[in-house]
Amino acid sequence: MTGKSPEVEAGIAAEAEAAVPLEADAAIDVAKPSVRQKKPKYFHFAPIDRLERERVLHDEKYTDGSRDELTFVHIGKCGGYSVADALAISPAIQSRFTRISRVHLRPPYYQSNASYLFVLRNPIDRLISAFAWRYQKVVQERKQEFQYPGEFEALVKYERLNDLAEALVKDGHLSNEAMRSMLSITHFRHDIAYYLEGLLTNISPEQVYCVFTQDQLAEDMERVLGVDGISRQNKSDDTLFEKNMALSTVARENLKLVFSRDYDCIRSLNAIYPLGAKKLEALLQ
Repeated sequence: MTGKSPEVEAGIAAEAEAAVPLEADAAIDVAKPSVRQKKPKYFHFAPIDRLERERVLHDEKYTDGSRDELTFVHIGKCGGYSVADALAISPAIQSRFTRISRVHLRPPYYQSNASYLFVLRNPIDRLISAFAWRYQKVVQERKQEFQYPGEFEALVKYERLNDLAEALVKDGHLSNEAMRSMLSITHFRHDIAYYLEGLLTNISPEQVYCVFTQDQLAEDMERVLGVDGISRQNKSDDTLFEKNMALSTVARENLKLVFSRDYDCIRSLNAIYPLGAKKLEALLQ
């Protein structure tokens, strides 16, 4: 390891652009035994100094990367924090990679020598989870009321995903007002296509380390990473989740229309790294 701050040598590093929250990106070195011994059972990302974040971001943007480093593309509301915990304690990962980088709340830069790991989720299931989660944090708990402009107002106005989804199309045309409200909700604005669309035009099959799916996450992590028993994190209130699961036929059709690029990205990734018929069907339904 060269030029790293003490925090990185202790096992934790993070990167982010100025406009992104400090915990949006992170990296962890896994090669040194002394680092692994100091790691807690579960790994939680922590911010470090801006120079280190900028260095990691610069390397990702302007270098070809390395097959010894794994880039985890963390798409929101797909079980990403649970995967991050598993990656940090996985013997399979520690024996294969020297560094894990997590990219969140921004698109990843393509690196021709990088290895990538993805977690996918059925787009509508993901939106249900995202709406319930943001409503809980922003409206009910008021912990992130002012984090993103317009998000609080949109969640208060519509209250349920079904109401917002039904409002997306009016008289055969997309509603500008409903679209603005939808895009003010962070995980709607940062959809699957936001993370994958640019990357998938370049990535090769041998660069894909693995693709997990949220509905089989425990099985995938145990099979590939050799880790089980990881607790589920950032789980929305069950009542809120169930409330938002009730979607009309119109609401579902509108969401599939507006988020059609998410489905296209899933098909494109499947063409690069075949997921199997069962997983693909669950993702696209």
